[in-house]
Amino acid sequence: MSTLDNFNYYNQNCFNFLDLSGKITNKNLNILFNFLITKKIILLFINIFGGIVSCKKILFSILNLMYFDFKFKIIIRLDGSFSNYSKKILIEYKNLILIEEFKKCIKNSIILLNV
Repeated sequence: MSTLDNFNYYNQNCFNFLDLSGKITNKNLNILFNFLITKKIILLFINIFGGIVSCKKILFSILNLMYFDFKFKIIIRLDGSFSNYSKKILIEYKNLILIEEFKKCIKNSIILLNV
């Protein structure tokens, strides 16, 4: 919920907010990302603390997403289990912006939204 609070602090609104359960499956993650690419999204901000949901699980779904042609940018903050492993793989993709500090993610998201 602090994500929403931080966007509101800068007088910005989120279109939607999704909190993933630790029980989410790779299949459900892929369905979610495939659904998102059909929408008119400007920016997707993914804030993962890999304790409840493993960063590795999110990583594989994001890699599947990279096979599609989409126009929006993705800002990702990964922290916790397998985050360093995931960052090393994701750093190569142009549509992805990896930022470690939470507040920088919020500020960069707002900048990209207002361009």
